[in-house]
Amino acid sequence: MQITPLNVSDASALDNFIALRKIIRRCDQPEAFSPNWESLRASLTTVNPDLKQVREVAWEGETMVGFFVANFMVHENQHHANVGIMVHPEYRRRGYGSRLMRRLLEVCAVEGRTQIAAWTTAQAEGGPYRSQGGGAFLSAHGFTLSETMHAQVAPVDYLDASTWERLYTEAMSYAQHYEVLSWVDRIPDNLIEAFARLESTALSLMPLGQIHLENYRMDAPRLRRLEEIRRAKGSGVCQSVARHRVSGELVASTTFEVHAPPAGRADIGMTFVGPQHRGHRLGLAVKLANTRHLREHFPHVSHIGTNNAHTNEHMNAINRQLGFTPVEETHEYVLKR
Repeated sequence: MQITPLNVSDASALDNFIALRKIIRRCDQPEAFSPNWESLRASLTTVNPDLKQVREVAWEGETMVGFFVANFMVHENQHHANVGIMVHPEYRRRGYGSRLMRRLLEVCAVEGRTQIAAWTTAQAEGGPYRSQGGGAFLSAHGFTLSETMHAQVAPVDYLDASTWERLYTEAMSYAQHYEVLSWVDRIPDNLIEAFARLESTALSLMPLGQIHLENYRMDAPRLRRLEEIRRAKGSGVCQSVARHRVSGELVASTTFEVHAPPAGRADIGMTFVGPQHRGHRLGLAVKLANTRHLREHFPHVSHIGTNNAHTNEHMNAINRQLGFTPVEETHEYVLKR
């Protein structure tokens, strides 16, 4: 077996890589939604100056049999890496994954990363079958379970108009000192500085299990770069925030990343409320507003996906109101060196 860097300027190599991803998805998550594979291709060739990405692939002769991906943040969290390993179903349990892992850990060591996070799926109660092999593989290589998350999906039209109006009116009755603002794709110029300040608090408000991360240091140029990267991938964004009427500060946020057609899905990124502004149902209000905005601007979307820590009881309660049901679990593992 040979392990080589993925040459993203080689169209044939990208074809092989995407074909392998499709095979693995059909095997491991056969009923899951099909992403827009051309968006994946675009993301592989789009440079993000705020993120260093290393992708290497394993070959058996002329056959691509596996790969790893390692993401290294450039500006903050220089101790941390987000990684993933996948192997062709027909080549599993033959040592390919272990050899990829050894190489991956070498790359992380060169980058000085001492905290390495990886994810795998597991079967949810009543959900479709998921192999336990991913968790066993990570445990065998020294990773420990850090957090269990519920991967959930809801139809975008789960709430009829009258139910949506009732829930939104009720939520805003608790939030009379706030207003909810929404936009698509581009952050309004008059909000971008306040939004950068809000985004710079996000990681400290997330349940992270055993993983230690510092907040992103966001500013307007960095946010504009992220918008350009999303455009290059063909993705859209629906964003809703809550603004405190007196201070003018943004204090709550939810982001829906919209997959390009034909994928009829959007995925929720981070939803969070500043600690001093909790208790006003702002989390529910921004999610309701964003769902309505999504339906208005992206009619091809039929379902919304999200991933929430099982310990995040408040957000899970909001999701149940919006029709989300678990489809699988996501297990976050961490290796500290």
